[in-house]
Amino acid sequence: DGDGDHLPDLWELVYFGHKGESGTDDHDGDQLSNAEELVAGTHPCLKDTDGDLVDDKKELANGTDPLVADTWGDTDGDGLL
Repeated sequence: DGDGDHLPDLWELVYFGHKGESGTDDHDGDQLSNAEELVAGTHPCLKDTDGDLVDDKKELANGTDPLVADTWGDTDGDGLL
């Protein structure tokens, strides 16, 4: 973290192409900071990393996995939509 923003430089370069983001920024507007996206493993430029039409923030708040898409609406795997 050469620029002291609490984000690994390589991570910033991979996702943003530069090191101008900070840990508190919310690049994709999903109400998760870049630092929270880093910890969760979600894509900081996509509101819905897994593409299941549920925003990453909502999935994390509901205890479902924002990295696993479920096209049937059962994002927590309990058999209920």
